[in-house]
Amino acid sequence: MIFLDALRGGQLLTPRLTEDFLTPQVARDEQVRFGFGLQVRRSTLYKEGSNAGVSALLTRYGNAEVDAVVLSNTEVPPGR
Repeated sequence: MIFLDALRGGQLLTPRLTEDFLTPQVARDEQVRFGFGLQVRRSTLYKEGSNAGVSALLTRYGNAEVDAVVLSNTEVPPGR
């Protein structure tokens, strides 16, 4: 969770860019919004990705103030 802590703590970007990064910018549908790099569903931020033989899911459950990371040795992102 070092990445999310550093991002939220202003260690990676300026305050303005941090706010922009964490703010939903485009609606995918009624529930999911896309920001700059993160997807937002209500108070939950998440990012998933994969490459040859590996995938990961990073989630921030905002209401509970809990971060979670799931790593996998498959190309299908965890949770799908």
